[in-house]
Amino acid sequence: MLSYEINVHCICGEIKKYTLNALRSQIVILGRESQNQEEYPKINLCGDDDNYLSRTEIYFAFDVDDKDWVVGTGFPLEKYWKYDKDIEQIGRTMMQKEFKDKSYVIENNKFNSLLADVVNNKVSNNEKAISENLYDNIAMPIQKDRPVRLEKLSGVVIVPVNKNKPFKYNGEIHTGIKHPILPTIPFHWFIEIKNNRTNTIAIKSYIEKTKYLSKE
Repeated sequence: MLSYEINVHCICGEIKKYTLNALRSQIVILGRESQNQEEYPKINLCGDDDNYLSRTEIYFAFDVDDKDWVVGTGFPLEKYWKYDKDIEQIGRTMMQKEFKDKSYVIENNKFNSLLADVVNNKVSNNEKAISENLYDNIAMPIQKDRPVRLEKLSGVVIVPVNKNKPFKYNGEIHTGIKHPILPTIPFHWFIEIKNNRTNTIAIKSYIEKTKYLSKE
């Protein structure tokens, strides 16, 4: 898929919509907003009080080999640096930096099953009624060297609840993302992924007439 729409649910409660368009930009990084003015394409997220969130938490990249957008954790893999000269320059200074696995994906089949359970009242949209391991069973960690194709995904969640220490935002304990349909999501940033089929058709029409996105 050449284009997706993403709804970013931030820890601050704001929801922002973005379009991943392979013609406009083939890579974008999501992470904690910084006072530094990074040059690379980025979606800023509000950070928690203890700075668990990295400035380069996850990234979306269009993988020419897979012919699909992928999501990865930490700074983009070297194979995607060529998409942006500033990312390539910054990447060479970050090669030794280690990233913790703090980001997880929710696959389409598991997300759809959860929605069906909500509709059939098997899962109540009531925080007290939520099973403690509900989302643990459907959220799978992203491995550093194995980005995941967006075609398979309905969402990405970032940073699990720290059960040993209260997780705080602006001095208040933050227990998770409130969602209009789903039970409270016990993570602190949530990205919903939606296919943008109309945009994809337009992009495919353009690509047929050009060599854009060619591997050469």
